[in-house]
Amino acid sequence: MPVEALVEAVLSETEPNVAGALRWALARSGDGGPALLAKGLDSPVAAVRERAVQSLAEMPGDEATAQLRHALAHTDVVVRGYAALALGTRGVADAVPTLIDMIIEGKNDTDAADALNALASDTATAHQIATKLVDHLAHDTTEAPARGRLAQALAAVPGTTASRALVELSHDEDRAVALTAAYLLSATRRTVTDLSRGATYAARRAERSQTYHHPPKGDSEPPGRLPQHHPNTAADDETTVVHFQVLLQRP
Repeated sequence: MPVEALVEAVLSETEPNVAGALRWALARSGDGGPALLAKGLDSPVAAVRERAVQSLAEMPGDEATAQLRHALAHTDVVVRGYAALALGTRGVADAVPTLIDMIIEGKNDTDAADALNALASDTATAHQIATKLVDHLAHDTTEAPARGRLAQALAAVPGTTASRALVELSHDEDRAVALTAAYLLSATRRTVTDLSRGATYAARRAERSQTYHHPPKGDSEPPGRLPQHHPNTAADDETTVVHFQVLLQRP
């Protein structure tokens, strides 16, 4: 079957099993498919745009990757999401901002976290991804459910930047977020002895708060501020482990 006919069939088929078989055939049809599918991204019909990007995501080769890169800037959030997930598995770092947006918004956030994990294949990239995740944690507008999803994404990223953020999240003002971070630290057996001191997302959240004031020396932390904890000794490490165990044992 000519490529043009396959593309037309893929873009119009509504039955999932048949559509999957058509995408499989198209992915093995040779050159020309990606350019034709890219035209489908301009369709006024949302379902057609979704089928087009789905098919592009399943096609190998540089041409398909290039079309998926263009799709990252599409006005349709569904198109951007499919493109970002596919590019993440292909090692394209341009997908990171969209993947993080998906996590914050709760749209295919588990798949997005997996894609970030695939991208975090070296120390430098892992640090960059973790830093972007932490930047979003510092925003006052990032609510508890989103912080919980960001914690799960951080657990998939190796390195001390992600570990430090999870330690901070284990002291989050929202108990569900704190429990999630504590569990993830325990489950992934993160090493926290080498975490460095310095600015944390908790501190940045406080700095951006218009109502935050430093308490007099000796007073407790003001309500709503996340306690700061930077374990960097063996003793601190043991204290942190105990803290996690206490959190997990609470009813």
